[in-house]
Amino acid sequence: GHGIAFAVRRVEIDYLGPARLGDRLDVTFAVVDGRRSRLVARQEILRGDTLLVTALVTVVCLDQAQWRPVRIPAELLPHMENPA
Repeated sequence: GHGIAFAVRRVEIDYLGPARLGDRLDVTFAVVDGRRSRLVARQEILRGDTLLVTALVTVVCLDQAQWRPVRIPAELLPHMENPA
């Protein structure tokens, strides 16, 4: 309803160990930086206490009509913040 889309701009990823079919994996997501039209999040994939993957993902907010960067709508920001 906002006329926007988020697109991945950059991913920096480290594969530290393999996952196997049937493994129970936990994925974490934490915003580490946010600007007007972009945000950077750290993601981790764990199997129990074993860290398998770390990634920094940069996404940009785009206007769907012209596909140009636009400010992230203020009403969406609380949903992107990390819980206290």
